[in-house]
This record gives sequence, structure tokens and C-alpha cells, in this order.
Amino acid sequence: MQKIRSKKQGGFTLVETLISAVIAVSIGVYLAGLFKDQAIDSTVDRYGKWMGSYLNALTGYMVQNPVAPAVLVRNGTDWLKPNTCGGGFPEIDSFLSCNVPTNFTSPFGLASPTVTFSYAAGLNPTANVVFGVVQDNGGADSVLASLFVKKINQQVTINQGYQNVDVFAATDNTLAELQSANLRAVIDNNLAADIHLRLDGANSMTAPILSESTTWAMIARDNAGTENILAEDPQSSVNVNDVFNRSSDAWLSETHNLAEEAYALAVRAPQFMSEVVHNTVIQKPNCPGTLSAQIFTDAPIFVGGPNSGDARLISGVRTPVIDQGASWRVQLFTLYEDTPATWQPVPPDMGRVKATVRCS
Repeated sequence: MQKIRSKKQGGFTLVETLISAVIAVSIGVYLAGLFKDQAIDSTVDRYGKWMGSYLNALTGYMVQNPVAPAVLVRNGTDWLKPNTCGGGFPEIDSFLSCNVPTNFTSPFGLASPTVTFSYAAGLNPTANVVFGVVQDNGGADSVLASLFVKKINQQVTINQGYQNVDVFAATDNTLAELQSANLRAVIDNNLAADIHLRLDGANSMTAPILSESTTWAMIARDNAGTENILAEDPQSSVNVNDVFNRSSDAWLSETHNLAEEAYALAVRAPQFMSEVVHNTVIQKPNCPGTLSAQIFTDAPIFVGGPNSGDARLISGVRTPVIDQGASWRVQLFTLYEDTPATWQPVPPDMGRVKATVRCS
């Protein structure tokens, strides 16, 4: 009986081994397919980001170069890069990173990108970009091409914000063209959704311009790169309807009105107040606008004689002012009862005149 059980157990072990082998093969096939899909996704993601960056660079180039020959053709990506890695621009003026490959000849049969710029008379430029036919297993793969389109559009529209780049996998909507998996793009700078500040003033910004500079938010320079600091010069001025000043929590137009009111009150305030003696000359102030200079006098201090023993009764005091053109001459006279017909000038040690000058 023991031997019979051993044979039965051995039979079960063989079956289990066969089942395990089948499961292992199935898992292996599944994992191989999974790894292949992951590898494809990773490759498409990497190349799609490069292609999106390339399209963004083309858009930036078109913004900076609104005028060119009627038809302009460029191949590859290096021409957009800095001169340190084979490009034609200084580092600060380049459009594409050195990390982007020269061509997008991925395992999916794509060729070197070709862009044809069209500068039609009176219009902003457009660009037609051809990446090539997306292939897999030796033939065109429209499904794989659609994955490229998704990745490129994500890089262009979501990560970079462009709305004027259209990437698609066919030249029209027919089934035959869709099956061709021809990956290409069109950039149309006539659209107003360009995120660049256009040099030709053709677009409208739809969001604030945010500055992350640690120095000045805006510096005006002339076309030679020289900073212009002259006051009231169009090259260093901003012409807008109004400006909000956060430091004063007010609009510039409001602060201007407040300044005008304050100035109007200030210029009407006394500009000169003093006590002067007889025959003092006071210069007239320069009054703004239609205001004119005026002087007001009063005699707050005067005595009736040179000392207490010579006190004299005073019957009148006057402070005439002589207009001398650019100045006034302030005088002080008294009329004594013992000499009623004679107005006498008051000596400096016997009287003062309060003089107030203002614009009115």
C-alpha cells in the first residue's frame, strides 16, 4: 500500500510540475510584454519631451525673427542651440538646450526633423515640421504615433503654455492618412495666444507679466543696449492708462491728484513771515500758474519815545509798502499828537512791522 501511495504521489508531482511550467511560461510572456510596454512608454515619453521642447524653441525663434526670406528650411535641432554645442547663437540668446539630441532617430524609425518656415507678405510666419513616419515591427504604427502626439502636446501646451502649436499624426482626416502615422506639426504665430512678448506688438497678453528678479523688475535700454535714465524720455518711459503703487496703496492717478491738492494748499500758505524794521526790502516769491505774490503787514510793536521819560502820545500808525517790481519796501510811520500834521518814520529801536508773504 505504501508503494501504491508513492506512485500516486509521484504522479501528482509530475502534473504539478507541468502546471507550474505552464504558469511560469505565461508569467514570463506577460512580464516580457509588460516590460516591453514600459520600455516603449519610457522611450516615447523621453522623445516626446524633446520634440515638445524643439517645437517651443521654433516658436521662440519665430517670435524673435518676424522677418526672413519667403521660404526658409532648416534641418535637425543643432542650429537652435548655443554656439558651445554646435549652434549658431550665444548662450544667452539660444532657443534650445544642448541636452536635446541632434536628431530624433528613435527606435521607431523617425528621421531628422525638417522645418519649413513660410514668411508670406504682410503675415506673421508659419512653420511646418516633419518628424517622419512612426514605425514598429517594420511598418507604420498609428497607435504608437498617437502616443507621441499625446506626449508632445502635453509638453507644448501644459508644461510650456503654448496654444499656437498643433501636433497631429495625419495630413487629413481620412483613414488612409491616419494609418500612415506621419508625425508632423504646424506652428502658426498669427494666433494671439503666444506666451512670448512679441517684438512686433501683434499679440495680446492674457495674464500678468511676473518678475522674479532680485534687482529691478524692468529696465529700459535703447537699441544699442545702453540703459536710458533720462527723465521724460519715451525710450525709458511707460505709457499706460494708470499704475497701482503698492507701497502707497493707491493708483498713480490718485496720488497725482492728491499731490496737486497738497501743492495748491502749500503754495497758498505763507512763504515768508518775519518782523522787520522800517525800510526793509523783501524779495517777491515766484508763484506758479495764475497765482500772484502778495504781502500783508501789521505793526505789533512800537513805542512813543526814545525812553520812558520821553513818552509821547500816538494818534496813528501806518505800514505802507512800496512795490519795486521784483521786491517790496516795507515802511513804518507814526503820527504824534504834539505834531499832528507830520508822519514820522519809526527808528529801528522803536518799532517793528510783521510782514507775511504768500501766493494767492
